[in-house]
Order: sequence, then C-alpha cells, then structure tokens
Amino acid sequence: MGFLVKDGVLKKYIPKRGIRNVVIPYGINVIGSEAFGECKNIQNVTIPDSVTIIGDWAFWNCTSLRNIKIPDSVRSICSGAFCGCTSLKSFVIPDGVKYIDGETFEDCISLENIIIPEGIESISYQAFSGCSSLKHIAIPNSIETMDYPVFDDCEKLERITLFGFDIDINEFDFYDTDISDIRSMLKNKNYNCEINKYIKFSMVSQIFLQTGQPEAESYIKNNFEELITYFIDKNDYDTFKKLLDTDRLVNENNIMKIIDYSIKHTQESGDLQIQAYIMDYKNRKFPDLDPMENLKL
Repeated sequence: MGFLVKDGVLKKYIPKRGIRNVVIPYGINVIGSEAFGECKNIQNVTIPDSVTIIGDWAFWNCTSLRNIKIPDSVRSICSGAFCGCTSLKSFVIPDGVKYIDGETFEDCISLENIIIPEGIESISYQAFSGCSSLKHIAIPNSIETMDYPVFDDCEKLERITLFGFDIDINEFDFYDTDISDIRSMLKNKNYNCEINKYIKFSMVSQIFLQTGQPEAESYIKNNFEELITYFIDKNDYDTFKKLLDTDRLVNENNIMKIIDYSIKHTQESGDLQIQAYIMDYKNRKFPDLDPMENLKL
C-alpha cells in the first residue's frame, strides 16, 4: 500500500491486494477529497492525531470499513466523508467538530450507534439519510440549525432526543419549524407558539409529567382532548395512562369525548388496551356517567 502526500495533505491512498488494515502516518494534516474513495477491501483505519480535516467524500463507498477511530484533533468532517460505508456499525464524532455536513453518513445502512457530542451546532441536508439500522439518535443541546431532511429513509429510527425530550420520528417534521423556535418555546414556556403541534404535544407532556410545570399544565388543559387523542392514535399507552391518571386534567365533558374516540380507535385498530383502561377509569372516577348517551358511532 502507499500514500500520495503533498504539503501535509493525503491526496490518494493506493491499496495493495489483501491489505485490510490501514495506518495513516503521523504528520498528515488533511485526508483529502476522495482519498480512500471506493477502497472496498479496507476494514480498519487508524488516523493519527496530526489530522485536523477529513475532506469531502474521503471514505465514500468503503463498503468493508468496520472500524475507524477519529482523534480529537479533527475539527472538520466534510460532505459525504463516510457516505456508503455500508459495514460501519458505530461512530463517535470528536468533541472539536462543530458541523455535520450534508450526506456525511448517507447510506451507512449498518450504522446502529452514533455519538454526537455537545458543541455540534449544525446538521446539514441528508447527513443521516438511508441509515436504515439506526434506531435512536440524541441531538445535543448545542444544536442551532438543521437542514431538512436529515433522517429520511431511516426505516428503523423510532425516536430522536432533542433538548432532553424524546420525540417520535413520525412527528420529527421541521420543514415549517426552526430549531431556535423550539429553544425559545422551552426557555420562555410559551406553548402557544407556532411550531409543529405534534412535537409540542410530545415535549409539553413530558415537561408536565416530569416537573408538573404550571405553564405546561395550562396548555394541556386547554388542548386536552386533541392531545390525548394524539397519544391514543400513537398507541402510546404509557403516556396516555399517566395523563389520564392526573385527575385534575379530566372532567365529565372531556371524559365522554375521550371514551367515544377510544371506541372508534378500537374498532379501527383492534387494540382493546386503551379502551379497557379508560372504561375502567370512568367507572372509578365517574361511576354515574353513561357513555352510551353521547356515543357517536
């Protein structure tokens, strides 16, 4: 194997047949654009702490690459750097990196674990598109901008943690919502702001259940019927039950409407769990109410 190097920039890696492990020599400062592009046999790469930049598409389509440790000296990982690394299962972004450029991990279909450190300020377009094995990702509190879509075609991604709150991936739609608006909503406790209401339902419910915050409680009371039906539709039995068990949110008017909705949901989904619980709740808390009087089938 060999390296073409000029002025501290690794221009091109020249593979040798049968070589699976690559150790980049100390003194390299930049791994250049496409330096390892389509080197399909390498499995392990060691990068020295003299490297500060990993260039555009540096390791793209290295389909056998399984292990690569990025040293803390790296300050920039450029566009498409690991795109198509289909054997890569985990990745730790070093603390000094501020931006995740577009398509950096696109089509890393085996990627299951990605550590994004505090300090990341921006995640660009399609950075994680096609990461079909990724189930959860935590976005650090330092995030300022995201260029969407970021997670399209992540088939197994179920939830994202943002500002400490878990959000269902199906509601992670920020095409009409800016990260700064969410940060402002949380800071100012202004839950009547114009952001995606499903993200708001998820976050505000967690705030209320964890802290009992009065502003969160007020918002939930004013939107209780729509919010509780949202969790019914998600089959989120745990959150549904916790909100219902907060008796001060429930009254004779909204319990009847929720019963009505839960029956329709059961007819459509075949899931009896939520309906069974709410009927038991009604019998305990409102034994004199007859749900058949207002039932709308």
